[in-house]
Amino acid sequence: MRFLSQNSNGFTLIELLVVMSIITVLSGALLVMAGDEAQKIVLRHDALTLAQYFREMEEMAMAAEAHPCNAGETNVIGVNFKKIGGVWNEFYTLFGDCNKPLNYRYDGSDDLMRHVYLDQKVKICDVSSPGGSNNISILFRLPEPVVYVNGISTDAEVVVTLCLKKDESKIKEIKLNTVGRIEIVQ
Repeated sequence: MRFLSQNSNGFTLIELLVVMSIITVLSGALLVMAGDEAQKIVLRHDALTLAQYFREMEEMAMAAEAHPCNAGETNVIGVNFKKIGGVWNEFYTLFGDCNKPLNYRYDGSDDLMRHVYLDQKVKICDVSSPGGSNNISILFRLPEPVVYVNGISTDAEVVVTLCLKKDESKIKEIKLNTVGRIEIVQ
């Protein structure tokens, strides 16, 4: 029993070109979608990293973990965001408030723990806080911990908006309220 007729010599050149063009179009579409997804993953990673640092600072304050300073120790630690020339820095600063008395802001007398740089595809689009400012310090203090924003403990929340440099409509918001609740949205 023969399954192929004797006239069948294989595929024609036209059939092969059509199949190859379909494969090429589908491959191109997949590559474009994969590139967008990779950027979204980087954005999500940076948002999760920032939220994790908020949690780490909060846990250090709740554990009464003393941070060394030039003039002793401090239990008041935080994160600072700074805008220069209308643009937010591409990093944020983790620090210990070493002022005596405490001023609940990042300045030259504070102990720099580290700068955390964002991925090169991500930037800080906005940091909204009570009163607004170009230099926003978020600090955690014992015992609750109380969260201070630029020296004030208020009922408002801080929202840090991260976005992709190439497409600012792709955002992640990290929300932190004054009782320490941290939330990532969008």
